[in-house]
Amino acid sequence: MGNGGNSMRTRMLGLLVAVACGGNAADAPTFTDVGPIYEARCVACHQEGGIGPFRLDDYESAKTWAEASVMATADRSMPPFLVVGDGSCGEFEDSQWLTDDELATIADWSAAGAPEGDGFSFTEQELPALSGETIELSTPEFSPEIVGGAYAEFDEYRCFAVDLPIDGDRFLTGYEVFPGNEAIVHHVIGMPVDYDETGWSGRQTNGEIIAELSEEGRDGWPCFEGAGDGVSFSGEVISWAPGQGAVEYPEGAGVRVGASTKMVFQVHYNLVNPEVRGQSDQTSVAVRLEEEVDNEAFVLLPDLFLAGEASVTQIPPGQKEASVTSVLPVSWIVDLPVDLQIIGILPHMHERGRQMSVEFERQDGTKECVAQVTNWDFEWQRIYFYETPVRFNSADTLLTECIYDTSSDTEPVLPGWGTQNEMCLPGVMVTLAPL
Repeated sequence: MGNGGNSMRTRMLGLLVAVACGGNAADAPTFTDVGPIYEARCVACHQEGGIGPFRLDDYESAKTWAEASVMATADRSMPPFLVVGDGSCGEFEDSQWLTDDELATIADWSAAGAPEGDGFSFTEQELPALSGETIELSTPEFSPEIVGGAYAEFDEYRCFAVDLPIDGDRFLTGYEVFPGNEAIVHHVIGMPVDYDETGWSGRQTNGEIIAELSEEGRDGWPCFEGAGDGVSFSGEVISWAPGQGAVEYPEGAGVRVGASTKMVFQVHYNLVNPEVRGQSDQTSVAVRLEEEVDNEAFVLLPDLFLAGEASVTQIPPGQKEASVTSVLPVSWIVDLPVDLQIIGILPHMHERGRQMSVEFERQDGTKECVAQVTNWDFEWQRIYFYETPVRFNSADTLLTECIYDTSSDTEPVLPGWGTQNEMCLPGVMVTLAPL
């Protein structure tokens, strides 16, 4: 993929020169060629009622936006598929990654004046939504305040407990988060918490800890880490950030939710914009629960930068490509003689993030690429599921590098939970590997 952008720009320049000099565009692609690409990669969002700001599912609309489409696809800001999807670093389900040939077809069509040719008839597509029977959970109406301190200067992290209407253990196999006020909601994480279970300290139950953390007159409780200081939970089973829609776990996989638990939602509110201060939010979450699955899954969110164990403890200012690297022995997470597999990955940085690479270093010194992000966009985050899961065990080491643009900063950037701080998080969903 490395030289794909340069070759693409070179070809575009050549075509523009040819057209300017009176070149023959008779052999240029037409909408007959471009339509199938748009149908496969674009119109799920760019259709009537979709989240895209304009339509691409008819010729006249597509022609109007032809030049803009070239620019957006050439720099891979659209479609918003952030991990490299050419097969060089993992193979992903429902990939929206445009091949070099598809990029060239769009560019050639636009350069030739966007001819219609024989046209193309689009198949009506359903708007993306969580399938199957779902349960809706909701946080209370809440007005956040700035309480973050140095590591979250304009933010509030608030946890809310929601009852689960289940009478036995279930498995979460899909979810969809609907933030009530997208202007202030930075992320939402859902964690099953058993109120009768002992917290991390071993001295109090989770229910007792939460009662002490709660504040009179305000819903929920503060929770910069997990479900609150000292509260034990069984994984971050729901994770939402801007740009993510419905999440469908791979067929047969699910995360266990105990019958005696409540779902605790950690909602990160960011109030850096003075105009949104005083506004409220009520976020709802649709969840799909099943009685049995073939493979129990677990979600891990390791961030050594946030933990103070990466290559640096802060990011220097005034740099276009400031690097943070981390080396995480898998044995720190699981020290069992079993093979595991990553079935999904959730890359996460904040607004200065530009690139991320994640790879395994095996016991024999060889390396395997797990995921690579070359054009990070904070507004389009999601979990990416693998067609072929990545196998690993406790003898392996997870290597992560994050690149940030701090050229507009005059002070070092601290790791932290706040949107104006930074993270370097390769979140993963794992299952036991088949024998």
